[in-house]
Amino acid sequence: MAHHWNRILLLGSLIFPLCYTAVKGNIPQNCTDFQTSSWRNILQMLDLSVQFMLHTRQNPDCAQPINDSNDIRNSNFNGSLPTKLIMHGYRITGSKPSWVDTLAKELLDAMDVNVVIVDWIIGSTALYHNVVQNSAELGLKVSILIRDLMSHGSTEDSFHLIGISLGAHVAGFVGRMFKGKLGQITGLDPAGPKFSKAGVDERLDPGDAVFVEAIHSDSDYFGISRPVGHIDFYLNDGKDQPGCTRPFLTSGLLERGGLSADVQPKEVKVYLMTSSQPPFCVKHFLLEIFYEQLGSHEQRVKIKFLSNSHSDISNLQLTIPKKQSSESIIRKVIPYDARFGNMDDITIQLLSSWRKKRSPIHIEKIRIRELHFNGSERPPRCIYNILLYREILFEQLANCL
Repeated sequence: MAHHWNRILLLGSLIFPLCYTAVKGNIPQNCTDFQTSSWRNILQMLDLSVQFMLHTRQNPDCAQPINDSNDIRNSNFNGSLPTKLIMHGYRITGSKPSWVDTLAKELLDAMDVNVVIVDWIIGSTALYHNVVQNSAELGLKVSILIRDLMSHGSTEDSFHLIGISLGAHVAGFVGRMFKGKLGQITGLDPAGPKFSKAGVDERLDPGDAVFVEAIHSDSDYFGISRPVGHIDFYLNDGKDQPGCTRPFLTSGLLERGGLSADVQPKEVKVYLMTSSQPPFCVKHFLLEIFYEQLGSHEQRVKIKFLSNSHSDISNLQLTIPKKQSSESIIRKVIPYDARFGNMDDITIQLLSSWRKKRSPIHIEKIRIRELHFNGSERPPRCIYNILLYREILFEQLANCL
């Protein structure tokens, strides 16, 4: 199976197409770039006009066209290396995806591979219903390309298809044509509309490749929420991402670490959190609240986690159940950006309601434990015997007894 890529960075800035020249041997070549589309193209019902562009470490900034066997033969394509295919999704603006160049460079920085970018701007700029229909034809064209690349030395398991939004389901369609024998599929925010209730033969599914993963970061808007891979990652619960405003007809910003998958489980959900700034990774802490005395109705509390410099580094709102509840422990995972220092203090605020009077809450213990990562872990830290009746309570964390 193809080696897994180490990291992906998707940027939201608009990049206008550029043209470069590169040299392979002594032969100058013109670089190819994305096409552009417009609603005039749509009204004229033009052909899908798919083109395939190759980047390698020999030509990282200058894409070579590989639309047929002759192009492949005259390019830097190396059939002994893994091949990554990138497929964008629905494009309402008819312009080049702003993140695609960065993604290609990140893949080449991570390993020596062939990176093939699939440009189907013409077919992806239309009414969404029509674009979904066009995606089937795109899948056929991508399948033909893969067979051409295999005739130049590639193997089925050396292919890694990376599709964002609608492109993720196209990757699944291609994988089914190869009976699930392609090495890997990564679905970045697989599209939800038209696919949320679709059967396994009509959307991305674990059977589409040897290993299928999906990364969900917009499942409450245009992304699909159901699991569609062997492993599904839900960044920040798979919904709104920190530092990202709600975009118009686009998906959120994502970041992902490397993943080792020697064993392919079936539809495992993995939840993790990110920060709003690069490199986006955060530590994860388990918060446990052991409480005794409860009020006559549910109450809301807000907890702020502070660094040693009293910077606000994480926030959490919780519902404390009423005294009839059989529960006695609340457990939550919280993110913590270590750039701001150690987590030393917390404030607890009992939120008021115009309908309900605040009642005292007796918390026996609050315990915070850093989830194990790379063999290093701080000892658990605790606060004991808290009687919460004031609006805001300040407490310092200490080593647990």
